Amino acid sequence: MQIRCIIKCKIFLEQIEKFEGILIATTNLLESIDPAFSRRFDYKIEFSKPNLKQRLELWRKMLPECALYDENFDIKFLAKYALSGGQMKVVIKNTALRVAIKDEPIFTLEDFENSIKRELQGAFGEEKTMGFMKG
Repeated sequence: MQIRCIIKCKIFLEQIEKFEGILIATTNLLESIDPAFSRRFDYKIEFSKPNLKQRLELWRKMLPECALYDENFDIKFLAKYALSGGQMKVVIKNTALRVAIKDEPIFTLEDFENSIKRELQGAFGEEKTMGFMKG
């Protein structure tokens, strides 16, 4: 199995060398990239997670307007968690599923916090997200 993977990786690296177009590759597992693979990319661009101001704006745009929110709901509380936009989307979806089965379908900070904690526990290598581009 391991020999087959090595052969496939070697073939893939050779094909990258021969490729004459533009190849864009992304990863959020930077620590697992082999230096020989990394050298074949002319440009490496890091995409950082959104800052607090950007997270506030993302939450405002992504939260459903027509949903019912607890009177103590504070979007600033959600924005304190350093989530990516993709993670926020997952949190909203998971929270909505949880709220949908409640007797009173009202979004609370506790519902969101539970989903956020679950998402953060399941995140792999999120602090090292980087995109690669071959030009």
